[in-house]
Amino acid sequence: MSSFARTLRVSLLSSYLSRSRPFPLRRKRLPAKGQALVLFALSVVTLLMLVGLSIDGLRLYIGFAQAQRAAEAAALAGVGYLPDYPTSATPAPDGSDATSRAIQVAAQNGFTDAGTITVSPQVTPVMMLTVTVHLNIPVSLVALLNPGPVGTFATAHAEILPPLALGDATNSFGDQPENVTPQVAAISSPYELKERGDPYTPHCETGWSDGADSLHADATTNIYYTSLLYVATNAPQYPSGPNCSPGTPGNPDQIPAGFGGLATRTTPTPSGASYLITLPPGGSGYSVWVWNPRFVYTGFGHTNQLFTSENIYTTGYTDNPAFYPQLAYTLFSAPLLYDRSADVPLAAIWPFATPPDTAPAAAIPATQITTLPALDAAPLDTLYHGCSLFGAWNVQNGGSSYSPPITSGQGCIGSLPPDYHGWVRLGTTTLAAGSTTPAYFRLTVDTNTGYAVHGYAVKVCQNATTTPVGCSAGGATTSAWNASTVMLLGGTSQIYPLINIPAAFAGRQIALGLFNAGLGSGSVTVSIVPPAAGGTVTYPSWLRMTTVNGQPAIQTSYNGDNLYHGKWIRLTLTLPPNYSGGEWSLAWNGTYNPPATLMTVAATLIGKPVFLVG
Repeated sequence: MSSFARTLRVSLLSSYLSRSRPFPLRRKRLPAKGQALVLFALSVVTLLMLVGLSIDGLRLYIGFAQAQRAAEAAALAGVGYLPDYPTSATPAPDGSDATSRAIQVAAQNGFTDAGTITVSPQVTPVMMLTVTVHLNIPVSLVALLNPGPVGTFATAHAEILPPLALGDATNSFGDQPENVTPQVAAISSPYELKERGDPYTPHCETGWSDGADSLHADATTNIYYTSLLYVATNAPQYPSGPNCSPGTPGNPDQIPAGFGGLATRTTPTPSGASYLITLPPGGSGYSVWVWNPRFVYTGFGHTNQLFTSENIYTTGYTDNPAFYPQLAYTLFSAPLLYDRSADVPLAAIWPFATPPDTAPAAAIPATQITTLPALDAAPLDTLYHGCSLFGAWNVQNGGSSYSPPITSGQGCIGSLPPDYHGWVRLGTTTLAAGSTTPAYFRLTVDTNTGYAVHGYAVKVCQNATTTPVGCSAGGATTSAWNASTVMLLGGTSQIYPLINIPAAFAGRQIALGLFNAGLGSGSVTVSIVPPAAGGTVTYPSWLRMTTVNGQPAIQTSYNGDNLYHGKWIRLTLTLPPNYSGGEWSLAWNGTYNPPATLMTVAATLIGKPVFLVG
């Protein structure tokens, strides 16, 4: 064969082979169609599983969120029943307790099976309620791996802060006046001038009592009378309220609802002061005492009672019992710190012939009522103290001496009653706390008529039967509740306790109000002193400020101008996050000693005392 023929044959064979190559390649691709179907099927299954997992995850998320909301609502609702009513073994007067109330609220939020709710009350060191809601959530695809519903839980912790303790948080308020220490608790009568230093009890407001108000003059006018039951002044009065004449001016400063005593709770404006008495867990044998329960006290060295001239700073006038206030003291149990409807009256020092109306609570047993008739009318004075119909007291010399000398038909005979500058016990039974929980009581001081500024003190003692002087505190504390009115005594440079704020308030802010602070005939400064635990004070820009020992101070009086006489000064206390608790004080510095005047301190937490933690 020639070389040409061989070349042609090879070329034809190569051409044939090149044309026939696609056929076997197509046969090799046939299996790709099945692989794509498998991959598609796997993709669909994976997608469906992802959708299922998303649905299951959404179910879990929604279920947990519902459980968390239910747990939080239940904890907030139940914690208010602490410390006295943690479980159904000790129900509150409304029939509920911390545990049952939490379960009830959880049911209102969709969790009706009480077996799925765990409630854990805690009383010390803080009052806290922990609620855990357990739930089982039905799932779809997850059940392939783990048959049955998925169990989960949500937990909430709610804490309740105690009321702020005004004063030094010891077992007395008024600083044991038998020791002549720098302040005495005080209260004005309803017909007194508000500018004397008690902003809550007087019915009328004379002038404007907001320290930020620079448009109106200071309210320093004298008072004059048209009758014993009617008060008029020649100074502007607050233009609203039901209690004053002429017209209807009244006093806008009111105590919180429910805090009135039995003598004023049915009046248009309940008034007076409240004190929180706290007994430690396991404590027993406690008694409550009041010093000088019905006589007016105007400061050390000024023991005269009241003056027909209405000048409490003068000692040269004869006291007139026709002006005495009718002072009532009532001791309540206070098992719910933020619900006054649960208070139960236990004992009283009562100025009236008829026993106190305690409805709807049970009547106070007669053995728990000490009757000290008010010295508010001459006939009573005649009946109980041997004074003539027109007789008058003057005890500025103390003891049983009288000035001016007793003359026929114009004086009193016999010695002064033992409650004059003396201690009187409320009731005869002793108080106790539970073995694991503290006990709370409320003492009210109120008066529904009369003039005068009354000085007194409150004390709680353990195992004291005849006198509280020098008694053991037994771990009990007494502090003013909401506000405290005190008569300032002492020297030209004095530190007064204002408020004791425990560590539980760390990171919070406190609104602090001072009424009628820093009066004096010379120059006076007052400043707030934080405890060692720290904290800052925010002074409003309108205050007249200065510095004392390098620290900011309020110049309340400059050459006797008494810029904030009868007015509120409102400050803000800020506690650091690491605050460990302590006593905040007021530093008083003046040219002369305090003029036995009154000052009121009010403190409230900025925000709610019940809150979620964790």
